[in-house]
Amino acid sequence: MPNDDGYEPVFRRSRLGGGRYVYNLHNPVGRVLAVLASTVTGVFMLLMATHTGLFADSPARPEPTLPRSGSYAPTPAP
Repeated sequence: MPNDDGYEPVFRRSRLGGGRYVYNLHNPVGRVLAVLASTVTGVFMLLMATHTGLFADSPARPEPTLPRSGSYAPTPAP
């Protein structure tokens, strides 16, 4: 419901009550915030589902290689 002065707040009270606020889709900034939040959530869900990006499995660490010559000797314990 638009105000008489044409100003629509970015956030409005939720119809569910409890002091919650939601984006007001009648305000262009609120609409952009709603689309942006939905897009970011969708991208993160896709990255989690495919295990890519931030959610990629860590690469396996290679085993240390010993020198091929017979010069390797363990360090004696003190």
